[in-house]
Amino acid sequence: MSVGGTDRHRASTGVVILVASVGGHQAQLEELAERLEPAPRRRIWVTSPGPQAERLARHDEVITLPPIASRDRVGVIRGFPAAHRLLRDQRPDMVVSTGAAIALTVLPTAVMHHRRAVYIESATRSTGPSLT
Repeated sequence: MSVGGTDRHRASTGVVILVASVGGHQAQLEELAERLEPAPRRRIWVTSPGPQAERLARHDEVITLPPIASRDRVGVIRGFPAAHRLLRDQRPDMVVSTGAAIALTVLPTAVMHHRRAVYIESATRSTGPSLT
């Protein structure tokens, strides 16, 4: 787990942003999100459109970004303006991600906004770190 962008002198907003691509990354983050302590007042998911995002929207806020393929540098860069607006407007206490290219858009932006950024490597990764 990596942590960056912490600012201990800022008042808590109670907002946590959860960032994951659809599929296994999102499923893993859903499991982990239930264990956050203290429990956030608001959870905002950042993911790609689809059935998983629609299911999350039944109980949490969801912001969708266009899918970003693995190693798609242009897609990562294209997502920065949306990530900047999100961080500026929501001012979360923390941004948590289990990875994939979407994390490369949002986590560095969180650090630039002086927000706590937490990256959690997949528990199924046994031979080495991922590209994220």
